[in-house]
Amino acid sequence: MGATGTQGFVLSNGASASVTVTSVAVTGNGFTGPIGLTTPAQIGPGQSVPFQVKFAPQSGISYRGTLTVDGRAFTLTGKD
Repeated sequence: MGATGTQGFVLSNGASASVTVTSVAVTGNGFTGPIGLTTPAQIGPGQSVPFQVKFAPQSGISYRGTLTVDGRAFTLTGKD
């Protein structure tokens, strides 16, 4: 209990044109971020942008959060 950690993520652009990511958000108890990413973020063709999400649980239970990138939601889970 009380341990924290970070998980790395990467936004990649496999398209032939640049894309702009306008919104990245992390919600849920125990989760914070994004760390190291400022939006809007323009990602060129074949490029990627790394960022991190911090996990800092307060008790020994399972946690669930959400990473949302331009309206697309991804589930985050963690346990102390």
